[in-house]
Amino acid sequence: MKKLLAAIAVATGIAAGAFASIVNLSNAGGDITLVDGDIATGTLGGNYKVSIADGAMVTLNGVKILGGVVSSCDWAGINCKGDATIVLEEASDISSFSWSKG
Repeated sequence: MKKLLAAIAVATGIAAGAFASIVNLSNAGGDITLVDGDIATGTLGGNYKVSIADGAMVTLNGVKILGGVVSSCDWAGINCKGDATIVLEEASDISSFSWSKG
């Protein structure tokens, strides 16, 4: 579907980032990378990494990313893979993970 929307964007001269994808973090079954135009919603239900692609502009709309104590963890609540723009809509609750020697 994203390829189809990108093709339509090119054919009509609309910026490819004009089509937003809704990413419900509640459905995550593993690590997630948000890309340009993504709108994240929901509550992250596990100790998964949420990354934002370099150069992306993403929206966090009422998300909950609540870290916890884990035995080994090499990431915070959200990681940017370079420069990114994060737009905050609605109240969001984001906390980092902490490391425990388990």
